[in-house]
Amino acid sequence: EQQLDHPRGIGDLSSQTTNDRGQEQPHRSPHQRAWQRTHSAHNDHGDELNGIEIIRQLIPLLSPTSIAGSLVAVPIVNVPAFMTQSRYLPDRRDLNRSFPGSKTGSQASRIAHILMDQVVSHCTHLVDLHSASAHRSNAPQVRASLNHRQTAEFAEAFGAPFIVHSGERDGSLRMAASGVGVISIVYEAGGAALFDREAIDIGLLGVLGVMRHLG
Repeated sequence: EQQLDHPRGIGDLSSQTTNDRGQEQPHRSPHQRAWQRTHSAHNDHGDELNGIEIIRQLIPLLSPTSIAGSLVAVPIVNVPAFMTQSRYLPDRRDLNRSFPGSKTGSQASRIAHILMDQVVSHCTHLVDLHSASAHRSNAPQVRASLNHRQTAEFAEAFGAPFIVHSGERDGSLRMAASGVGVISIVYEAGGAALFDREAIDIGLLGVLGVMRHLG
């Protein structure tokens, strides 16, 4: 199998600690900086599988003793759509047009609100993992607002073959995250309902690359 070139200090992220109430919580490195927390999220659409596999392969490569920050990895955001292998929720709403969401809206709106409130708003950076819709395939690419210097540097650090300057779409996770000050990029690669080896390998190295970029 192809050997991936991982950043120095990447090892095993399997250990957990407990707090004074006996609740499990992620291990915190002595070098950890709370202000640097990357959120790698998937999947807004239930038929996009490459991001799930990127995160599945990513976690065993990480060591809590060598990460200067935190990683919040969400392999499946849209569980109802994933269970039916559909791009949309049962009511045909698109989760990635439903952000920032609300507590009392549609199912999509409530999922979006929970993700924003409990995860994204506590992060400093976001990598949103996507694939193309049905009957299409995207070349591996990062989409970002390149007129923002820190976002452009973050996109460059991902190392995808293509970087596309892309405006933020209304209702998207990227727009909502940017609205609360989170530096955000989208990785698009491959097609729906398929595992694409090239898309997964490039995406995995990309997430590791932005983690190295952040220190």
